[in-house]
Amino acid sequence: MLIEGCARQAPPPGGPVDVTGPVVTSSYPEPEVSEVPLDISPWIRFDEWILSGSVEGSIFISPHLESGFAVKTSGKKIKIVFNEELPPDRTIVVTFGSGIKDSNGNQMSESFVLAFSTGQSIDRAGIQGRVKGVIDPASAWIWAYPLVDSLPPDPSTEKALFAVQPDLQGFFTLSFLPQGWYRVFGIEETSKDRIWDAQSESFAISDRDLYAEEDSFPFTNLMFNRYDNEPPHLRDAVSIHRQGMRFSFSEPVEISDVEVSIVSYKDRPLPVINEYKDQADSNAFYITTGMQQTGDIYRIVLNGLSDENGNIADSISAEVETSTSVDTVGPSLTWSYPGNGMRDVSLDTPVKVGFSEAVTLTDLPKAVQILDSDSIMINGSWHYQGASWGTFLPDTLFAENSSYQIHVHPDSIRDIFGNRSSDSLAIMNFTTHDTEKFGSISGNVTGTFETPHIVAEGIDGVGLYESAVDHDGAFHLTQLIAANYRLWLYEDLDGNHIFTPGKLDPFTYSEPFQVFDDTVRVRSRWETEAVTLHWHPNRIKMEE
Repeated sequence: MLIEGCARQAPPPGGPVDVTGPVVTSSYPEPEVSEVPLDISPWIRFDEWILSGSVEGSIFISPHLESGFAVKTSGKKIKIVFNEELPPDRTIVVTFGSGIKDSNGNQMSESFVLAFSTGQSIDRAGIQGRVKGVIDPASAWIWAYPLVDSLPPDPSTEKALFAVQPDLQGFFTLSFLPQGWYRVFGIEETSKDRIWDAQSESFAISDRDLYAEEDSFPFTNLMFNRYDNEPPHLRDAVSIHRQGMRFSFSEPVEISDVEVSIVSYKDRPLPVINEYKDQADSNAFYITTGMQQTGDIYRIVLNGLSDENGNIADSISAEVETSTSVDTVGPSLTWSYPGNGMRDVSLDTPVKVGFSEAVTLTDLPKAVQILDSDSIMINGSWHYQGASWGTFLPDTLFAENSSYQIHVHPDSIRDIFGNRSSDSLAIMNFTTHDTEKFGSISGNVTGTFETPHIVAEGIDGVGLYESAVDHDGAFHLTQLIAANYRLWLYEDLDGNHIFTPGKLDPFTYSEPFQVFDDTVRVRSRWETEAVTLHWHPNRIKMEE
């Protein structure tokens, strides 16, 4: 696309300060006209002068034209010049995006759609929807791909045939579509090349494919998220001592399903004792091995390693030369939860402690105590999810609005080789929340659903609270900070208790979700009751 503008153009000076965006006052051809000439150069005129630099990347032609087009901006007018004649008997849709600004930098309040046809009729099917999670509405686009063959559309390599921008409230309408099936994506595009860049641009997938027809526009919701489709890459592998190796990666890793094979250059297998994550660096993990032979070089193969978004790496190979040192240093405390100085801790919070290396986990009950404000030890049980950390579950809930301490005695903690820590006594203080500061929301969800979850999202960023909805539709959100909240629902189809936005490879749809327009006020010591949420394919309404 070529952008042209006239030099040294400016609106007349003087008058009141302009704080409103430009508004379209006329167009050629008029909207929804048929039988236009194939060599037409459409234009629109605004009520004020346009900033020519804002036009680049703000115009979308549907269907996509491989030959491209040029844009000429002059004062209040934007003109489109196609590089070749338009195809006959086709509906053409020109979207002037909301990123277009007037000479004072004010954006259009919503995009303007100019549709016309080179044939005798104009396509009138459409798709409607709403977006959530968009940071900059002026850079957000909805892309629709016709499903005409068995090959799934890929927005990272293919330009969409049809596109539109959402308005400032997040609603959009893809209008003037040919009737048929479509796959719909949302892209928060910054590169303006009409190709999705997974590394830098937010992304959304609809919860199903949509059939567009004239009499009934299907509705879908799109949740924008940063999308990660890259598996972790190995950055470094090193022997830290004769029975330990450390592996670091490009991003946080999951090792629950990792399989490790180690063989020396002399074809001697090396036993693997355990694997555990680096508690100070989520991008790394350790392997404890049998005794490595001095001077040997080992070939390590890792299978099943993934990142936190489930992207599994191909088989990873590395070579490590044996360290000459022997581990003689004991473990160090690297983290605790609750952390030192934490306030408003939930009454049912488990206590967790993590160390710099694999430890003798049976030492934890003696080495770690949780004390109340009277220095009375809290009773409970220890559970071990990894080789380097443990979780303490109190037998009873913590008392509200009370102070507690976590005492860690390093001289009572050994690593798996028997080395004791040389650290001094560590004390972490935390305070539980005061239930008098919190409120709650309760109500019922109606409609047809399977496993809905309800989310209360603080309007001013005060927090995010979530709860499963009972089979009969009842819900109860507790311990909410006093604030205004927007509620939304999603179907937890995969049972992982978090919203799943879908993936491109392998392709999976987003879990269905819908957002409520009205906000709910939560007051301290009060429960907002009888909130009714209607779950259905279109917009949800709320009654109190």
